[in-house]
Amino acid sequence: MPAPAQDRPKGSPLRVWNPGCSTGEETYSLAIVLKQGCEGLSLPDSPAIQVFATDLDHDAVEEARGGTFSAGIAADVSAERLARCFVREGEGYRIRKEIRDLVVFAPQNIFVDRPFTKLDILCCRNLLIYVNVEAQQKLLPLMHYALNPGGLLILGTAESIGRFGHLFSSPDAQWKVFQRREVSERSLLEMPAHVLRPARPVVPVAEKAKEPVMDIFYAAQRMLLDCYGPPSVVVTAEGDIIYVISPATPSSSRSAATSRSVFAPSRRTRKTAWSLPCATRESASRLPARRVSSSPSRKLTLP
Repeated sequence: MPAPAQDRPKGSPLRVWNPGCSTGEETYSLAIVLKQGCEGLSLPDSPAIQVFATDLDHDAVEEARGGTFSAGIAADVSAERLARCFVREGEGYRIRKEIRDLVVFAPQNIFVDRPFTKLDILCCRNLLIYVNVEAQQKLLPLMHYALNPGGLLILGTAESIGRFGHLFSSPDAQWKVFQRREVSERSLLEMPAHVLRPARPVVPVAEKAKEPVMDIFYAAQRMLLDCYGPPSVVVTAEGDIIYVISPATPSSSRSAATSRSVFAPSRRTRKTAWSLPCATRESASRLPARRVSSSPSRKLTLP
């Protein structure tokens, strides 16, 4: 406790992150120890405590927020701490509000989401044993990045920092407490999401040659028409849209079932379609329409 709590700027909170918090037992234990530790130091300006607890399991996070535990915790928690930090609720116990207020629970995937940073303590006991070696090699540099200079990393008794001894010293090897080292050079930090993301398959050169070739002349015509042609629609005699062209949206065909009755056509033959430089009912009533033939023997000319 003395190292993280002492010799810090006035008003600077003590920031702690507990990834893989599950239902909150370890998180609340951290909050209790930090609160009692700061009180025991008798500092003139005791730092505020911020504990961020995250887990992939949304249900576990919701349960942890409640801070309720069964009566069985009395076997592991001293009577003095039960009286000081818990209140009796029903057949179990609940963490007191002043301790719950120190903790912020949130769902998070440590392999994908951005980590908490500027931390004084990062406690993730028994998390690394559930991921493979490659993932561990991504997480440990990330944890080094997330910690403040001199910040503490706390691992489980069956876990280690492996080949990253240049990033962390070991002031307490028995309890797997490691301290962030300052390094002069840092390699490019690779986010853990790259561990889980499958590699993009490489397409052989022979297969690439078989891919269809774009009709460059047709593509050029469509691009010019989309960019410089006036917004227009082609509709049936009943007013159903059958074709749309607009600089704002790519040219596309639309079924009469989804886009119907843009405007009511005048008394014309049913073999006539109408082309309007608009696509709304309001502007259709004000702008003149140009008649184009929809006969099967002739091509439909767009404006």
